[in-house]
Amino acid sequence: MQPYTYLITHKETGLKYYGVKFSKDADPSSFWVEYFTSSKIVKEIVEKEGKGSFSFEIDKLFNTADEAIEYEREFLSSIVNKEEWLNQCFEGFDYYAVRFKTEEHKRKIGAARSKPKTGKDLIATLENQKKATKHNTGRKQSKETQEKKRRALKQYMPI
Repeated sequence: MQPYTYLITHKETGLKYYGVKFSKDADPSSFWVEYFTSSKIVKEIVEKEGKGSFSFEIDKLFNTADEAIEYEREFLSSIVNKEEWLNQCFEGFDYYAVRFKTEEHKRKIGAARSKPKTGKDLIATLENQKKATKHNTGRKQSKETQEKKRRALKQYMPI
């Protein structure tokens, strides 16, 4: 396993996508040969126009998955002009996801998120929250983010 980050650019539009590969089978030499990112948007473009419609480069190699993930997070959070990127997530905000989802898709997501979690789903959510808390320790959140979290928690734990 060799975790890495990569940059691909759509040749026609100049739109870019920055990603990370850190799974057990992470191998920079297989990028754009066997692995083409996890991005649905990039996959759709590749299906329509072919993989030759993108140029790519391996940006950086890492010793651990955590290093690679953190580097990608820092890189994406430093991007100022998000209009130039195909990425859907910039530091937790789904900028493009909001832009490309249909109203029906948004409704289904909202309905799924409104159901209280139980059993394995609840355990997985709590584990993910622990990881996020550890990851965000020492980082200051905006007032808006704090208020969103407060509202979300009220439905499970009235304050």
